[in-house]
Amino acid sequence: MIVVLAGGCGGAGGVRRMPLTGNGGSTGGIVDAGADAPLPAFKCSSSVEAFDCTAPVMLNADGHLVDFSSREWSNSSGKWCDESGYHGSIYSYHNTMITADTSSQRVADGSLRLTLGVSGGQYGGGGVAFEAGCMDVSQFSGVHFSAAIVSGSLAGCPLQLQLATFDQRPTSQSPKGGCDQDAGSCFNFPTATAIPVLSSDPANPTPVVLPFTSFSRVTTGTLQQVVGLQWQVNATGGACTVEILLDDIGFIPAAAPADAGSDAPGDGGNSDGGAVDDASTAQ
Repeated sequence: MIVVLAGGCGGAGGVRRMPLTGNGGSTGGIVDAGADAPLPAFKCSSSVEAFDCTAPVMLNADGHLVDFSSREWSNSSGKWCDESGYHGSIYSYHNTMITADTSSQRVADGSLRLTLGVSGGQYGGGGVAFEAGCMDVSQFSGVHFSAAIVSGSLAGCPLQLQLATFDQRPTSQSPKGGCDQDAGSCFNFPTATAIPVLSSDPANPTPVVLPFTSFSRVTTGTLQQVVGLQWQVNATGGACTVEILLDDIGFIPAAAPADAGSDAPGDGGNSDGGAVDDASTAQ
């Protein structure tokens, strides 16, 4: 069983929350416009909200989530907080079959570092937990981030990205999700495996763009109940140990709608790379 710290509820109904508004930029701006003083950290609530997906949070239109800069990350609290007011924590996990816990997470040099030691046939991972409520990302077309291998190798240990969703988060976790492990399996999150070969130069990480159409088990309903993002390695080709740098995490704004005066007919499909609809499942 995966031990995670993030999870939201299914379905497309309910009243949505208004987009979050951060107060970090409104309470100080540049400390001294005439000096090279750093910008102040953003301010967010410290509370961990219950996941109510009938009223999900919606990010700012640019889709930015977190870049672990000094404005968005606090070493003292171990929490991240962005300009929109959304906030959370970081975590790692490993298969309980692994006898030694070799999965860990930290923020260093303005990036998230996951150190994963995985024995053959097992898995390990980590990611960002959402603590400001269930999030609706159906207005975006995918996920983007930058990544590099700091040390070790992913050979025989492919990396994947998972969208943690409320309906697959166990009810036993806090905040609780909507999946009863006594009634069936949980953690069947939408997953993308087509991740490019990553840079081995941490100073020049690889930009990764993953449209929602590249994830398994994605519908508009699942995109309206996202409660975290997690990266996982599966040791399919033997044991591996790797440290991965992750940064500039966010969601991809959907293509701008066609001009209302255009004569081009709409087909109601996903030709613009937007989120898939309720009736379809990306494979």
